[in-house]
Amino acid sequence: PLSGYTVLDLSSGIAGAYCTKLLADGGADIIKVESPEGDPLRSWSASGSELTGDGVLFSFLAGSKHSVVADPSLDADFVGRLLAAADAVV
Repeated sequence: PLSGYTVLDLSSGIAGAYCTKLLADGGADIIKVESPEGDPLRSWSASGSELTGDGVLFSFLAGSKHSVVADPSLDADFVGRLLAAADAVV
């Protein structure tokens, strides 16, 4: 039902990632904007152990999203264009 809609995901953490996963499951095109350091959820582990790659939770929640890297201090125009083209922002 959400096919044709674009959602810009500026969130970090589980709540925003889960929200946009539900939107993606409904057919929306999700663009996840991450800082150059990457989303902190990438390295999150329920056990607190060190991960060598993306964590399982991040992989599950980000599975059908498009990820772009934007440095807030350098890429404001780029993020502004993404915002202007989006139907919704999380």
